[in-house]
Amino acid sequence: MTVKGKPSEQWIKRLNILLRFANPKKTDLRIINNGEFYKLVDDLYLAVIGLEPTPNAMLHSEFVELATRPAVTKAQEGLKSAFEVDFDKEGKVTFQLAPQELQIFYDDDFGYYLRYWSKDFSTVIHHSLGWVAYQSEIKRVDLRVCPNDKCEVSFYPLRKPRKGARSFCSQQCRTRVAAMEYRQENADELKEKERSRSEKRYAAKIAAKFPKAKVKVKKKKPK
Repeated sequence: MTVKGKPSEQWIKRLNILLRFANPKKTDLRIINNGEFYKLVDDLYLAVIGLEPTPNAMLHSEFVELATRPAVTKAQEGLKSAFEVDFDKEGKVTFQLAPQELQIFYDDDFGYYLRYWSKDFSTVIHHSLGWVAYQSEIKRVDLRVCPNDKCEVSFYPLRKPRKGARSFCSQQCRTRVAAMEYRQENADELKEKERSRSEKRYAAKIAAKFPKAKVKVKKKKPK
């Protein structure tokens, strides 16, 4: 058995890709376009293989060939159902895997290395989840849920959060929540600014159409 030490950031990144993929709210395969789908496949390639995708490389080509929309959808459904398991009650998650083969490679720079491979995409993804989760060395107590209510994806922070601080799954979610909270906290001020801009746009429109017309713009009353 491998002796575990400090968690690897790279393994956690790979695990977070799979966690994000498992959440249909974050990755809705019914509505994403082809460009978004191919980006998803490349992300899954990184999660499974641990390498940035290299177009036309043999391994990448094999992966893309397996990753059809129906196959990716099936793999996602399997992950989603697995994460609905109550670990405290069940104690484990079980995946039914299709036949796999063990492939052993040799490279002059890296020596021997291996991979488990299957022609069933769900098996590739589900096997990788177990391996990546093991290698990431994280614990369930470290699991977070993104505070963005449009996301709510489960993830593991790459670094330990400060006490009382919120953790977001991405900078995009952090920015969206900050913008939403700012709008809520400054609703009256923003409403007044929008009213003023609207009046100025109206005045400019009338002035352009009727140059001699006088348009009265209401001034904000001092507090």
